Amino acid sequence: MLLERDSLGQGQTINSQGIIHSGIKYAFSETFTPKDQLALKDTSKLWENIERQIHIGVRTRSCLLWPYAENTINTTIAALAATSLRSPVSRRLIPPHLKQAPAVYQIQEPVITPYEFIHSLYCLHYDNLIHCPFINFLSPTEIELPRTGIIKSQITILAAGRGNQDLRDAMGLPGGIKMQLRPLHMVVARGDLPELYGHCISRKGVETTITTTGDPSGRTIWQIGGRIAEVGANRSKQDQIKEAVKLLFLITHGIDVKKLEFSTYKVNRAEVQTRLLKKPTSFSYIRNDNVITAWPTKLALVPALAETIIKTLPPPQNLGDPVNHEERPAVAQPIWETWTQEWTTTN
Repeated sequence: MLLERDSLGQGQTINSQGIIHSGIKYAFSETFTPKDQLALKDTSKLWENIERQIHIGVRTRSCLLWPYAENTINTTIAALAATSLRSPVSRRLIPPHLKQAPAVYQIQEPVITPYEFIHSLYCLHYDNLIHCPFINFLSPTEIELPRTGIIKSQITILAAGRGNQDLRDAMGLPGGIKMQLRPLHMVVARGDLPELYGHCISRKGVETTITTTGDPSGRTIWQIGGRIAEVGANRSKQDQIKEAVKLLFLITHGIDVKKLEFSTYKVNRAEVQTRLLKKPTSFSYIRNDNVITAWPTKLALVPALAETIIKTLPPPQNLGDPVNHEERPAVAQPIWETWTQEWTTTN
């Protein structure tokens, strides 16, 4: 049984760019360690297994990777020596909007549609989903639902992102578990845009990651993340859009930004606290008797985290009937389909 306070996937999942990272991009980061790639290298097999069972909305099977400028080439080549990549894409196969790039590489990183992935899980497990704005914990493994009454479980798993700490407090679990929030200020552009999935790198790391999706009106949308989203976490909406426009001018070719509309959104990445509040190298989970608190760290690691936790669980006992009298949650929508804020042009 899964209890959801808001909409299923609300927060980090629906707002993610949907890239199933291979770990290669971390070779271009100053904080790169072998653990980064090790944690991600086997996730592709898990996702392939999931795709054989449900629809996950694969948009592309691979991403592009290109240097920010000519003077980044040596950095790129050195970093690629630590990866499986060797040769760039032939110049005749480079898309027109990246013709200015000194080199373009192709990496095997699928991109999925988070909404479609969540919706497939929603349909598969509908009878076991409950919308529960307020959870009345009688004990860590005992709750009271509005219509059904008292429900008992063998194991309780907390996977609420930034809400994990509040749930632990409500259960009366021991302290000492610290959580960190690493903010992002994402940029969204819509208009006459080509499909683009990939990472632009500089000497400072992944300058930006761009993925493509669409809206109900058929307009193309770019989600623009990466370093610009991290360093721009405290910028105003207007300043962040200005930085994004500058960046697009430098790293793409033939994109008329004056014909595009822009907006931004902020999201926090909830993780177990690390030294100096740096990015964790993998997922995390903590067990307190019959309660497991889990943080996947990134979408790509969700199946690996689930598989690891499942191996620790006892065989299910005394399975009850589906709870049919409770309200079901809705599936979260992409943020640009629900917000009321205005889009901005650069004219």
